[in-house]
Amino acid sequence: MLELGGKDAMIVLADANLEVASSAAVWGGYTNCGQVCLSVERLFVEQTAAEKFIALCVEKTKSCVSGREVTRRPTSARSSGRSTCNA
Repeated sequence: MLELGGKDAMIVLADANLEVASSAAVWGGYTNCGQVCLSVERLFVEQTAAEKFIALCVEKTKSCVSGREVTRRPTSARSSGRSTCNA
């Protein structure tokens, strides 16, 4: 991932490891949410890699859970208050 100084762009070239790049894109897009300069707000993907990259990002985004996660225990419930994204 490159920090290109403005609107936090990420460039993905066709010879990149798309598994790793898609994980970085999903994590950077949802975890940081623009609060820091390392969030991902724009993606530039080389056309020959775009279809596979998009499919991987969609698959990983579906695993994200937003909001308060509640874990049930026999005598109580505990809320972690965290969002999770296993990209």
